[in-house]
Amino acid sequence: MRTLFILIFVEIFFYCNPANAIEIKNFIPSTIEHDGTTYIHSQRWEEYETIIKGNFDNDPEEEAITSFAMMQETEKSQNHVIPAHFIQIHDLTNEGYKTVRTIAANEYPDELILKDLNRDGTQEIIVLSIGGIHTTQAIILQWQNNDYLEIFNDITDCGIELQLDTDPPTIKIARAKPEDPTWYYARGDYEWETYLFNGQTFTLKEEK
Repeated sequence: MRTLFILIFVEIFFYCNPANAIEIKNFIPSTIEHDGTTYIHSQRWEEYETIIKGNFDNDPEEEAITSFAMMQETEKSQNHVIPAHFIQIHDLTNEGYKTVRTIAANEYPDELILKDLNRDGTQEIIVLSIGGIHTTQAIILQWQNNDYLEIFNDITDCGIELQLDTDPPTIKIARAKPEDPTWYYARGDYEWETYLFNGQTFTLKEEK
């Protein structure tokens, strides 16, 4: 069974299900081209659509982040369709919002979290994406050198634990035990990898 832990000890900005469902429709594109495939918007997954507004790049203008699911254009007539999760960042200009970044994630949007991990006054963007029964993906973006740099991206079938208020912020990734022929998911005795935040990225902690 897919497991996601988010350990929160002080205030964290946590968003899901936008209050203004009409507003987000102005941001979500009707189509997206990604890796040679055309994806189209569908009302099937409107409940997953999320929008957050704020300043994520330290400029004077507001930004908006949207999270939503789309389907492949070739599957629009099918009843059972597995969606694709996309995240877009939009920068406010004199002509309105302009999409400056598109990120492809897993299948279903889960959560968007904003957290100033290195306490520099700019919040990192944390994306959680799920798929199937087990799979969880975590993507973290940080504003560096005038761009949204991906500082963490991992996907697992066993669970992700976010400890965002520890010093340093920590991510733990659970792994299966393929070398153990008797192991199965329900046992829950996963192998854990620990990643520590150094201010700019997450690095794997070496076990002693």
